[in-house]
Amino acid sequence: MERGDGEVGGTGKNAKEYDGELEENSCWPKGMVQRLLEEDWQGYGPWNKKEKISFAVSTGCMVVCFTVLAIVDNTSFIRGGGLDWQLWVRVLGQILAIHMVNWILGYFVVTHDLHVGFSRKIAHFILYASPLLFYGVLDASNNSKIDTAWSSLASLVALFASIKPVRRRVPLLSLIPFMAYDRKEDRPHTIEWLALQTVQMLAIGFALSIYLDYKQDAPILLAIPLIITAVGDGLAEPVGVVFGTHKFVTPAIWYKGKFWSGNFTRSLEGSAAVFIVSAATVAGFSAYLNTVQLILCLCLMPPIMTVVEGYAPHTCDNPVLFLVGSIIIICVIEFAS
Repeated sequence: MERGDGEVGGTGKNAKEYDGELEENSCWPKGMVQRLLEEDWQGYGPWNKKEKISFAVSTGCMVVCFTVLAIVDNTSFIRGGGLDWQLWVRVLGQILAIHMVNWILGYFVVTHDLHVGFSRKIAHFILYASPLLFYGVLDASNNSKIDTAWSSLASLVALFASIKPVRRRVPLLSLIPFMAYDRKEDRPHTIEWLALQTVQMLAIGFALSIYLDYKQDAPILLAIPLIITAVGDGLAEPVGVVFGTHKFVTPAIWYKGKFWSGNFTRSLEGSAAVFIVSAATVAGFSAYLNTVQLILCLCLMPPIMTVVEGYAPHTCDNPVLFLVGSIIIICVIEFAS
């Protein structure tokens, strides 16, 4: 999805519209935080009853998930295993790192005209990759899958910092990181779509990691569809913004009260970036594939992932890409093990 150049964090204002004078003892242009708050109210409105119900349901689901996972985890305090301080220090560090990266991205979006399309892709990669790679792939411990699940749930909890009441009460801590995600055309569904994508991505990655364990294949193969999704789709938008001359449109699953609605621009040049990244990623992991698997992946992954990226629904392109890439990996392993 592409946006017009020069917009600041989806606010519809150019950086030059803010006063050039800095706030006293501050790195912010004068009046910027207040104007961002005003724009947030204009774009999203008050915290309405529907959103409160959605928040309550989401919180209840999270509590249920944490409870079930604590029961399943043999090392949890519910099962008499005590509190794994090492795991939770790592998870807390992961959450703080995600928030810090988002804050830095949001700061550059609202003060240095960083294109929000770029910042979103970086933030998405950090959010999706941190639990799946650092716990599901790089952690060789026997409890790594359980640790991945704890980390994934903790990542979702971090999204609660971006809900309206929080980001409006502490804008410097919560509204600025939110600016890294906030596209004008996604309003007022930014948080819902982000949460939906995150749940889908983590669920797909977790399922693929379990499959690779069952087949006794290298868990690092999980990184192939993850990198193609994050880097390929991440490059597609900036490439399309800068070089895209051959445009086409794709809808969202749900937009403005209608199913399969909206016209969101993509480009052939952006899709070409997905093709190149797909081929390069498969080649980069050739050491973990046998000859037949490598040939099949090189023949299947680039063209299929390119087509899927081009026509996947707006804001659901990452989960769809990751799912299709994971299915390709599973099919290749089943056919050519």
